[in-house]
Amino acid sequence: MKLALLLSSITAAAAKDLEAAKACLETLRTSEFNVATEKALASHPFVAAAEAGTLDFAALKRFAGEQRLIQPSDAVSFARLAGFDDWTPSPGGLTDCHKNEAPVGEGLFATLLAGEMAAAPLLNRLSIGVGLDLDPHGLDDDGEPFVPSPGAQAYGAYWALLSRDGKRAAAAAAAAVNFPAWGEACRRVRAGVLKSGAKADFAAHGVDVVDALQFLAFFATPLPDLDDMAAEVIAAEFAKGGAGANCDALADPVRMLQAYELGFWDAVFGGAN
Repeated sequence: MKLALLLSSITAAAAKDLEAAKACLETLRTSEFNVATEKALASHPFVAAAEAGTLDFAALKRFAGEQRLIQPSDAVSFARLAGFDDWTPSPGGLTDCHKNEAPVGEGLFATLLAGEMAAAPLLNRLSIGVGLDLDPHGLDDDGEPFVPSPGAQAYGAYWALLSRDGKRAAAAAAAAVNFPAWGEACRRVRAGVLKSGAKADFAAHGVDVVDALQFLAFFATPLPDLDDMAAEVIAAEFAKGGAGANCDALADPVRMLQAYELGFWDAVFGGAN
């Protein structure tokens, strides 16, 4: 009887933490800072230019070039957060992430790692399509190396910081709030580019425009059960108690990642002009 009561108490506490985690995500999404950031992302000039058919092809090249560095960094960050501390892409994998095999697991961060690996060959097709070769230095089709922007790379650097510090709840909250905004931007950019005259630009590099934009299509597809997976991670942190195990402690990481998301789009748009 005592064991049954104990188990019932544990189950009730876990359910309470899970509900609190889900409520926290809703609070973060509707917060003033996030609403303002999402409005800025929704009206961003990169997205607007893509939809208007006026996006400079060089902006797509910079988008792909920056992503070539961000993606393997994020893959390592997700691996660390998933508990795969010893996994790192091979040196070639720093620009050709698809040449690596990542460990398979369950939960939010293992799922995000698997997603990065699935998107890696798609990013290569986009890179080739915009005129970047697969040299480790990311040479442009004019033979010049691709020079990354600090503003764009700050996004991946912040993920690396969260993973280094083991901030699983903060990372989970940031992912749940940030990824839908990222996905919607990818969806709109892809749709706009498909309607524009970019087909010939991609064809000049031997890549069909629909094939080249599969990377954007991949991230435009909502990740199933994202909120549920994130809430499980957050609930586990809430269950531990302590000063940092509350929703207020997650607000700054979410705000920071959203700001870095906005900074990424600023950099890839401004760097092309």
